[in-house]
Amino acid sequence: MAQALKGIAFTLLFTFLLTLLAAAAFRFPVPFAGLIGPFGELQSLSLSDRLIASAQAWTFYSALSLGLVQILGGAALGLIAARLARTPASRNASIAGMSLAFSLLVVLGLATLDWFIGPW
Repeated sequence: MAQALKGIAFTLLFTFLLTLLAAAAFRFPVPFAGLIGPFGELQSLSLSDRLIASAQAWTFYSALSLGLVQILGGAALGLIAARLARTPASRNASIAGMSLAFSLLVVLGLATLDWFIGPW
């Protein structure tokens, strides 16, 4: 059970940090505003405005359905990593690594979703 909670915590943290990074360096969709970031539609926003908007977008998406994806994915990854690891130190590292990879997929999926389904 503790490994599942670690997986959830790592996934939520990494998703939040990668959302900030995507808005600062790539692009990220903000509800009711559009794509923000250097490669988005709203390029003229300052960095602090981008970070605030991306934090609000992460909260919005987490409240709708992304939070459920993060919780279920993080818990599953925590349990899988705990079974695959041999020592407690490698268990924590593998939980963090798997959570980071999952969070990267989630954030990049949101950032590039319009390339696959069309404009929002």
